[in-house]
Amino acid sequence: MGGLIATPGQKGYSDWMTVAGRKGRFNWSAAPRYDPRIGSGRSPMHLFETEDGESYFHRLEKDLQGGRWEESEESVQDWEEMQRNPEVIREHWGESPITGALMQALTDGMDFKSLKKLLKPYNTWRQISGD
Repeated sequence: MGGLIATPGQKGYSDWMTVAGRKGRFNWSAAPRYDPRIGSGRSPMHLFETEDGESYFHRLEKDLQGGRWEESEESVQDWEEMQRNPEVIREHWGESPITGALMQALTDGMDFKSLKKLLKPYNTWRQISGD
């Protein structure tokens, strides 16, 4: 592993930082979450609270921070799969504004290059879930 983006504390908050495209801080007082689908359940995910009042659980390993979905190597294949099976969109994005945008792009028959432009204002950042 290539280190951590923040060092977990016993309680309180981390310094302000940008994680997954959002500015916020980790809440060390919240218990870490372990998900068997992410890092085989061995990698703790810590509560990150954004300056906008949203909260997400994130891994801390630097090499697992990921990036924007539409810039990833898998995104073209993912989009092709979504075109064949639109339910995959909800599996990946849940009930979110991104789901709405992707569903509209399907309805409009949008190609991937146009889809990338459409997604610019959305936060499509995804951390790496596998190890």
